[in-house]
Amino acid sequence: MSFRFYANAISQASRTVAAGIFIVGLLLIGFGIIIIALPEIFAFLAAAVFFIAGIGCGTTAIK
Repeated sequence: MSFRFYANAISQASRTVAAGIFIVGLLLIGFGIIIIALPEIFAFLAAAVFFIAGIGCGTTAIK
């Protein structure tokens, strides 16, 4: 008879969380490699995001 400190449901939940963190980590590594390979495209996208955010802040301030 083996003694389990955690219930099976908690063990399954922790495995699911670990798998999710692993997938997010792999996605971040992939995005990092893409950014290294194509910096001009991502610089343009970042500039576009900041531009749109600035317009949003400006319109909110005017209201």
